[in-house]
Amino acid sequence: DEQPRSKIIRSFNMPPSQFQLHIQWLLPPLVPFQHYMSEIHNHFHEDRAFPLAYVRKLLELNEPYPVEKTTPVLDIVQHFSDRVDYKKMWREFYEK
Repeated sequence: DEQPRSKIIRSFNMPPSQFQLHIQWLLPPLVPFQHYMSEIHNHFHEDRAFPLAYVRKLLELNEPYPVEKTTPVLDIVQHFSDRVDYKKMWREFYEK
């Protein structure tokens, strides 16, 4: 059903903790620790959590961006900021 699917928390986490991009796919209800961490803004951090909706918008642009191992993720965000507003999309994601 659409109602439970609309509550799934989907994001990518960058920079990674173990040298790889993390995909977060959390199904409510959150366990108490996760819920508490998000309530105190210590989970899904701004400029570190990249909502799936945001990533999809970037991919829809179909505009390659040269990325190397040392490319800061915020450089990528800045490059596309005139077309996809990360801050706005992150706030919508977090407040949901």
